[in-house]
Amino acid sequence: MALERLPIILQRYHQFPSEVRQFIKSECLWAIRDPSLPRRAYVDILITTIASRGELSCWPELLPTLSNLLDSTDYNVCEGTFGVLKEIYEDSDDFYYLTMTDDLNYLIPKFLQLLSHTTHKIRSHSISCINQFILSRPQALIVNIDAFIEQVEIIRFGNVLGCKALGKLTIIILGKIRRKFL
Repeated sequence: MALERLPIILQRYHQFPSEVRQFIKSECLWAIRDPSLPRRAYVDILITTIASRGELSCWPELLPTLSNLLDSTDYNVCEGTFGVLKEIYEDSDDFYYLTMTDDLNYLIPKFLQLLSHTTHKIRSHSISCINQFILSRPQALIVNIDAFIEQVEIIRFGNVLGCKALGKLTIIILGKIRRKFL
């Protein structure tokens, strides 16, 4: 997929036949793995734009594929996947749909597992993704809340400033939502 075609794809996406839209989606899911940061950024924009325009519920393979990509040992794949997930969670009109899907039953535990990743950037992405769901309190987070708080406490008292700040923010959010979590 040529990067210079991105604006055209974004503008005319809904005018394309469904077969073309499906092709674009499948190519995006493959391109997340690209080692080139600029290409991943464009794919991130494209996936997020498609998802934020109400297409998330029409793209059932998106979240399971992203969940599987988080298992990659390739840092670029993992970071690219988190970039997409964070943007979807922040920008999607279908956010309520996200909280009602079974995909969170796999994603939340995976995020929890990645909170102890050796790379601080992956830990930061993971906590940011989980933070998106604190207010909506999906069941997948509620059943894992003790493990989440335990990991946040470890991060909060760690030595990486960005992670520590996110850990402190998380504790503040949790404290405002439900004092019993703490």
